[in-house]
Amino acid sequence: MVLLLRKHDELGVLFDIADGKKSYDPLINACLRVVAESGSPQELFSCDVVLERWKAIQNALNTEDDDAGFESLLAKLAAEHNLCQGIQEADKGFSPDDAVLYWTIVAGTDGDVASFLQWCKDSLGTMDATAWGADLQDTCDCVWLACNLADKGATPILTTPLGDALADHARSLAAGIIFPRKRS
Repeated sequence: MVLLLRKHDELGVLFDIADGKKSYDPLINACLRVVAESGSPQELFSCDVVLERWKAIQNALNTEDDDAGFESLLAKLAAEHNLCQGIQEADKGFSPDDAVLYWTIVAGTDGDVASFLQWCKDSLGTMDATAWGADLQDTCDCVWLACNLADKGATPILTTPLGDALADHARSLAAGIIFPRKRS
């Protein structure tokens, strides 16, 4: 199926089918894995597609047998197809909702991604207390991004907004009001 779609330059129809069905069935997931593992994953997984669909792509590529399929795709796209530059230049800008995508790239890419590390670092430094508070109440994805950046030697400068959010969060935890969600 992938060969036929590739031959007619129609790989994007895989996402059209998933959108139409409102789900990624085993056949679509298998086709996405074939493209991701091919020598030309950028034919389907452009920066815009990754930004728009990364959660679904992650679910499709990570299986019981291979829980690193998504990470491998991101590493290849970052190293060979300018994924990091594309994310930085996207109109969307930095989004705390995409922190898992960012930290997956940071943790899994060994290539030259210094500008991406700096972009993530600078972006975390501009988050306000409200954004940090929301992150702490959810799954702490931005906190994990900061940890992964520090592991790569790009420790973010996290000042008053994070401190204020941590203090508020600590008070909420102590009062038994708010608990972070567990990652699934």
